[in-house]
Amino acid sequence: MAVFNKASTQLSFKVLRLPRGPSLTFKVHQFTLARDVISSSKKQMFDVDYFKHPPLVIMNNFSGEGKHLKLMASTFQNMFPSINLAQVNIDTIRRCLLFSYNSETKLVDMRHYAVQVVPVGLKRAVQKIVSGNVPNLNKCEEVVDFIMKDGYTSEADADDDEQSHVVLPQTVKGKGNFENHKSSVKLHEIGPRLTMQLMKIEEGLLTGEVLYHDHVVKTEEEKEALRKLIEKKRKLKELRKKQQNENRERNLKLKKEQNREVRRKETEENASDADDDAQYYKDEVGEEPDEELFKLDNTASRKRPKLPAGMKHKNKKLKLNQKPLKKSKEK
Repeated sequence: MAVFNKASTQLSFKVLRLPRGPSLTFKVHQFTLARDVISSSKKQMFDVDYFKHPPLVIMNNFSGEGKHLKLMASTFQNMFPSINLAQVNIDTIRRCLLFSYNSETKLVDMRHYAVQVVPVGLKRAVQKIVSGNVPNLNKCEEVVDFIMKDGYTSEADADDDEQSHVVLPQTVKGKGNFENHKSSVKLHEIGPRLTMQLMKIEEGLLTGEVLYHDHVVKTEEEKEALRKLIEKKRKLKELRKKQQNENRERNLKLKKEQNREVRRKETEENASDADDDAQYYKDEVGEEPDEELFKLDNTASRKRPKLPAGMKHKNKKLKLNQKPLKKSKEK
């Protein structure tokens, strides 16, 4: 996770490795947005297809002394999917990301480029025809005149040096870029730009022991005291979490007992009502009622049974502070 934090005095850039850290904090000295970089370029090269594949990450000058350099380089590399150079399709490498470290100023420069491959050895006129651009032939009697007028210098030979010339091991998308043929690799900056300085490395996720600090240097005794303080805070946090879990379980258990007691009281009241109805039936009719007539049903609300003709249910007086029950339909 990458986080930018703008304070009143400075802009910071944090890189967090989820879920348990470490966390790297950088101070941003300079930055340029991608749109500003592209608009200032003489030859703008930008295509949405460039972002369909991960960039090639290049690390420069991160081999100095100090574990923080290795950790910083590993963090930058792991921010992007890894590329197997032995099996990669060269045509998918459309971007490269450069991280360069200056050991004197302790600054890290980040640059983002689009990669373009241009064939070498073609004349400018031939290259225009090969690339699909229709030339203006109004001043030429034949196509040969257009080809011969610019001489024999190719665009790649004129703009690039021999260090940018490579022999392609695979055929690359583009006119004239064939396997085992020489081509020139061009880089066009597409931004953004960042110039930053590593300030702090924390062991956890924005917390924990400080593994590196650019301004503060602590002795071993101070580091040991800080470790003990962090361990004490961790144990207190675990204790509070344990107490919260115990309180939650106790409240759930108490709630279940209360619900069970409420259901028991409702069952007793329903059983008492059934006994009263049975006794009333016996007094009025003069015989014992059937067992199924006043059978108690705990799964649904009990309905008063239908009595013989001429008999009515006994009206019961409501108790104090007791709401009247809704009349249920007779069967």
